[in-house]
Amino acid sequence: MWEVQDRQRLHYPGKKKAYTLKNQIAVASNSHIEDVSESVPGGAHHELTLLRQTDLVSKLSAGEAAVMAKGYDGNCADYPDQKLYLPFKARCNCPLI
Repeated sequence: MWEVQDRQRLHYPGKKKAYTLKNQIAVASNSHIEDVSESVPGGAHHELTLLRQTDLVSKLSAGEAAVMAKGYDGNCADYPDQKLYLPFKARCNCPLI
């Protein structure tokens, strides 16, 4: 019985209160789906960890940019030469204006 609960825990993020799978989808500006990642357990992977595992940003051509959600904060350090646009995220000492 504990084995089943341990396997289920990987799919259960406490924030969502539901069993989930995560995927990453890259969509071009013309609304065509360019890439879809493998499904991973939702409770075991953070968005940034999944992005680092799939290395999706390195598939961008020269001159292409990526618009990402706040969950990918910290990704700019991994790819300093890529154009990556993320929304501003408030910090403890730097609140939103």
